[in-house]
Amino acid sequence: EEYNGSSWTESGDLNQVRVYLGGTGSQTAGLAAGGRNTGPPGPESSNVEEYNGSSWTNVTALPKAMRNNRMCGPQTAALGAGGYQGYYPGSNIATTYEYDGTNWTAGGTMNTARNQVNGWGGPAGQTASMCGGGNDGSVTGATEGYDGTSWSTRPNLATARQGSANGIGTSQTTGIQAGGSTGSYVTNTEEFTGETTSVNSVDIT
Repeated sequence: EEYNGSSWTESGDLNQVRVYLGGTGSQTAGLAAGGRNTGPPGPESSNVEEYNGSSWTNVTALPKAMRNNRMCGPQTAALGAGGYQGYYPGSNIATTYEYDGTNWTAGGTMNTARNQVNGWGGPAGQTASMCGGGNDGSVTGATEGYDGTSWSTRPNLATARQGSANGIGTSQTTGIQAGGSTGSYVTNTEEFTGETTSVNSVDIT
């Protein structure tokens, strides 16, 4: 469904029915990747589809089938981080994948393997993105930033949570964590405004 600022309109359906998938992009250039096929339970998917504003097209698959992965950035410079693979017991994923509009390439490994993170970064997501929260065996508030090569530790969330709304933020320093679960569902929202450096002026005579 597409949203115009006041109402929703149904548009073209995905080619593959699935749940727990990652997605990013815009209304006329969207990207959907991974997930779990429907069933009791269905297998994980590596399927990737692009949206052009009216219909979805199958494109290059993820290198690894996964679910509960998170994505950010535009369709032609997207970043996928974390996820989950396997069934009880399965394993969290620390791998990062970069998409150039045609192919997937492995990026830097996250410091903490986890799924159901919230990722944001806006148009520069592939070179300046953030991932916060998720589940690394338990619900976590750990946050990491990506510079296009490697991940580094950033300030933790005030409320550790998993499964919050994904991709809300126009840049690495303007992200939002909204909703999610701490073990029970929450409605609270947090804003990330970035880290600042103070400079003191000293007069030397």
